[in-house]
Amino acid sequence: MSASKVLPYEDSASAREELIPFLTGAFPGGPDAARWRLRLAHWWDENPFCEPGSPRGWVLRHEGRLAGFLGLIPARYAAQGAPVSALLGTSWYIVEGHRNAALPMAMQYQRQAGAHLLVETTPSPEVRAMLERAGWTGETRARRLLLPCGAVGSALVALRGKAWPSLQPGRRVVTDTAEVLAVARAWQRPDRLEKWVCPDSLRWYAASTMRRHLFAGVVDGAGCLSSFAWLTPHHSGQARLAVLEGFTTEADDTEWRALMGAVARGEAAWPGARAWALTWLAFDTDELAAGAPFLRAGWVDVCHYHKKPPAQAALPKHSVMAEGDFGL
Repeated sequence: MSASKVLPYEDSASAREELIPFLTGAFPGGPDAARWRLRLAHWWDENPFCEPGSPRGWVLRHEGRLAGFLGLIPARYAAQGAPVSALLGTSWYIVEGHRNAALPMAMQYQRQAGAHLLVETTPSPEVRAMLERAGWTGETRARRLLLPCGAVGSALVALRGKAWPSLQPGRRVVTDTAEVLAVARAWQRPDRLEKWVCPDSLRWYAASTMRRHLFAGVVDGAGCLSSFAWLTPHHSGQARLAVLEGFTTEADDTEWRALMGAVARGEAAWPGARAWALTWLAFDTDELAAGAPFLRAGWVDVCHYHKKPPAQAALPKHSVMAEGDFGL
């Protein structure tokens, strides 16, 4: 064996016991060993899209010891009504002195785009530059939207002539993914790449070990979901909720706006998560954001990158903040 070599990560109990202390040391100030153990289990054991043969990443070995890691989280997207395999890059780290191995590791990663959509949402500046040189598509700006909650928000919405609509009879708001028994459709639009949605994927995202994910959805009497939003308490610690994703299978955004009205009025609530405002980092291509009665509050730099497989190269991709390994 040569002194340094990039190899596929072969997951096993012993492989994780070696990987966990490496990752703990690689990301100081990040998860401790116990949290990394839970995180790896969430990526690979509890993930509804992870199968026994799914790629899970690569390791760099130098003289038999770990000197680098690039992880993959299996995922699923939709295109033209069919599932598309996806891989979410995560936790890329190479020990100082071995950075020349970054290129061969990146080449292994890039080859996966022949059969999978690749998504990166937390790349370092060095990785961003590498992805751009390799032809990845970068979505690096999102619009910041703001909406006060409670009576102030309702008054503001009314002043702008966009009163909150009501839900259809027989539909209700739920905040527990256990109440979702089916999804009306796994995608919003067939003419683009977007996340595949099913009850198992919703429950998996809600169970993240890295960030609190709050669910608000609209179901009918049979528990069939037609619209939902993911939110999270704002990282600043202030009493704000950040919208991470909006989704609806309805022909227009009326039901989704009714859902947002329930959240803003406090009718959809979660223990310890009351807020004075909703914020949302939304991409320009998000039609739900375009129709929502939020105030526009400037632009924010983000780090969303993707590489499409050849079969879907001509399709646009729908991007949301609840994507990639961000929050997982």
